[in-house]
Amino acid sequence: MAQQYLPYITLQPDYPLVFADVSQSLVELDKVWISAYCSNVPAGSRHGKLLLSASKDARGGVSVELDDENNAGLNVERADESLMDLVVSTPGGSRTSYEASETLPNFELAPTRLRVARRTLGPDLVKGALGVTALDVHEGRYVVGGSDGQAFTSSLVEGEESEPMELDGSSNIEEVAAQRMRLRQRSAKVALKGHVGDVRSAKFLAGGQVVLTTSSDMTARLYDASSGACPRVFKGHRRAVVCSSIIDRGHNVLTGSLDGTVRLWDVSSEGAAIQTITAEKFAGVNAMARDEGGSIYMGLTSGTMQVVRDGQTAEVIPGQAGGITALDMNGVNIITGTSDGDMRLYDARNLPTPVKSWKRNGASVTDIKLAHDAAIVSTDDGMPYRVRLNGDLAVTDEYVGWEVDHVDKVSLDQKGRVWIAGAQGAIRLYH
Repeated sequence: MAQQYLPYITLQPDYPLVFADVSQSLVELDKVWISAYCSNVPAGSRHGKLLLSASKDARGGVSVELDDENNAGLNVERADESLMDLVVSTPGGSRTSYEASETLPNFELAPTRLRVARRTLGPDLVKGALGVTALDVHEGRYVVGGSDGQAFTSSLVEGEESEPMELDGSSNIEEVAAQRMRLRQRSAKVALKGHVGDVRSAKFLAGGQVVLTTSSDMTARLYDASSGACPRVFKGHRRAVVCSSIIDRGHNVLTGSLDGTVRLWDVSSEGAAIQTITAEKFAGVNAMARDEGGSIYMGLTSGTMQVVRDGQTAEVIPGQAGGITALDMNGVNIITGTSDGDMRLYDARNLPTPVKSWKRNGASVTDIKLAHDAAIVSTDDGMPYRVRLNGDLAVTDEYVGWEVDHVDKVSLDQKGRVWIAGAQGAIRLYH
């Protein structure tokens, strides 16, 4: 299938802060920019201004409209059941993708939702320019990793308990103090100590009581998520360990490394790996997934996807330019992304030809999560998005709020909500 280009939309990152200023009557009105692009229509990019003004009759006390003098041929509406989310399109816009070979004077935008984070953890959950480099969410808890071995788990305190009670004339000081103590206890961080290099991945095992981490220090570690104790350290890789996969309920785990190997470990033993799989031409293993039948799909720095069955290479899928940087699998769907922003969707039953191929721009793909008939994709230019995979390819959601900063990790919780982490040591929740 011919590669498709998908349009993308950017919104001034501090839009939520501007909205809050107007809502709280700190300013009467303000403007934020909005732009839309399609990479094979460079002359047709659209740039407009949104006018935010105080209005008692509008949701949240704020009216959001396009500035008549700077509308760029866009339609912008408030999304239903949301205070700040927007739906952006062009008049009559229905087309969602364009063949890479096409050269057009302009492009259409089908209705696309710009989702504002409902909650932000951080900034500075971890210190350093890399921000959050590892993330997983499981049943009310999360684990993050960062540079120089930083890693911890904590609870996702939500609902009424997530906000400290304020002391006022109607409050009992003992009740307020008790609530604040409960909040501190529930949100306390459990440090996962031991790594001396950047933490590259973190995953909860089934049940959420144990965490597996991998690191640039060439090791993988198992931790007790509640105490931070580390009963197992897996040693043997000769370069950074950047990815992992949990087998069944976690009796065995796989780790992938830039040394060109995937290693199988028995979590009940701290001995050597029980199996080592070598990557094609010793390319580094950047990402991997395992299907229910035990086949392993390895995304390599050479751009090749290698399929291993019963410990032996079964298929080698021709390389993508730039190298595979992210890979995920759900059922028979396999999706890969590269450092050049190329995306491919495969059917595991009909390899090696991709079912679909697309690109937005040249930004490196940093993570992918498949969710039913869609994929959530994070990129190092701070423009994560959701793409519909059934039927015509279409970007249905843009996750806004990142200041053209790298976004490294995506996680989906049991409610289907999207957690995205990256620059400034922050995690943002979208739903």
